Amino acid sequence: MVTDSDDVIDFNESDHDILDISHLLDHTTQPLNQYIHFELVNDSETSEVHTLLKIDSQGNGDNYDDAHILLRNVTLRDRIDIARLWASGGIHTCGARPELDVSLSITDDQATEIPENPARIEISFSDYHLPNDLTIPLVVTGSAVMGEDFQLQVPLWNEQTNAYIPILTSHNVIPVQLKPGDQKLNIQIIPILDHVAEPAESIFVSLLDKEDYYQLKKAICAIHRNYRWPG
Repeated sequence: MVTDSDDVIDFNESDHDILDISHLLDHTTQPLNQYIHFELVNDSETSEVHTLLKIDSQGNGDNYDDAHILLRNVTLRDRIDIARLWASGGIHTCGARPELDVSLSITDDQATEIPENPARIEISFSDYHLPNDLTIPLVVTGSAVMGEDFQLQVPLWNEQTNAYIPILTSHNVIPVQLKPGDQKLNIQIIPILDHVAEPAESIFVSLLDKEDYYQLKKAICAIHRNYRWPG
């Protein structure tokens, strides 16, 4: 935990150090960049570059003079590092977070059992700095039943193989594990082959909000399409 006027000489992200400024924020209803500002400081004596963490405790975003914390030999910038540091857990802010929009769209609204052809949906993120272990809850309804009539195929980025590995799931909580820099999660809706002649069935998919992590794009937070399995 750090406080006003602290001089931090050993903050190191690679050692999983954490800047806990929760107690310095009075309200946490605004985007994180309205509470904190990084300012580079040149040390004329040593020629080193430090970062001054400046805090606006009310989240007004126009006066970052409520607390100042010096991080020696650390270079942080607002545009690059606020979201990244928060996503990695390197800063604790008592609920204040960067703005992160999540949206859902349909890229292929038809799925067929024979011939096998999956439908596709896409979850998009407004930033590529995503919280560790992020999950997206879905609401999946309709006449087709997940686990009986179809499954979801979700790609997970694997650092060891340097490739996406697809997993099949019948759960409505989707793990988000994207390649660094990617902002789109492409999910396939795969029919389960049962060789039973059935009428056209429907699936309705929508996202659930998780205010501690992201906000939904209201215009597309609910998607309704038909997915057909001809007999």
